[in-house]
Amino acid sequence: MTKTRREYVPKNWELPAAIWNRLGPEPGRQRLMDEEEHLLLIVHQVPQAADDEKRTAALFWRQPEGAWKSTPEPGGLTALDELLKSYRETIHGLDQAVESAAEPQDYFRIMQEIQPVLRAARLNRLVAFFFPFATLVAFFSMGDVAAIYAAGSSWLVALAGMIFGALVWALVTRGK
Repeated sequence: MTKTRREYVPKNWELPAAIWNRLGPEPGRQRLMDEEEHLLLIVHQVPQAADDEKRTAALFWRQPEGAWKSTPEPGGLTALDELLKSYRETIHGLDQAVESAAEPQDYFRIMQEIQPVLRAARLNRLVAFFFPFATLVAFFSMGDVAAIYAAGSSWLVALAGMIFGALVWALVTRGK
């Protein structure tokens, strides 16, 4: 069988055909593949607001004998730990930014930064606060921010979003 080259998979990785056949020309969505005692984890590196639509993949491969390899950063499980650390640091920084935000513009900037991270990590705590605003960020980022702030109806929508966010937060954190 001839394998079609996947540029994001290192040439020296000998993945089983069952995994290889499930790979597309691009890394695509985050997922786990477990075939023939091989495990391939495809995740996204921490996305930046400037690259909202672009995702950079990180691959982690466990071979049957237990050895781990990774790309684009070498180190196997150490690279996975570093990736998780970068997510934790980004989330912590955004959490601190929320705590110190004082103006609507501060929240707007934070929402733009958190949007791609939310999609990549499905952050329950921050989703509870920001999810109601995600659609608003997508919509409002296309217009004049000052005009949006001046419109009374924008504040009604924001208030409704905050109430909804508080309800979601209460449901997510209940029992913890």
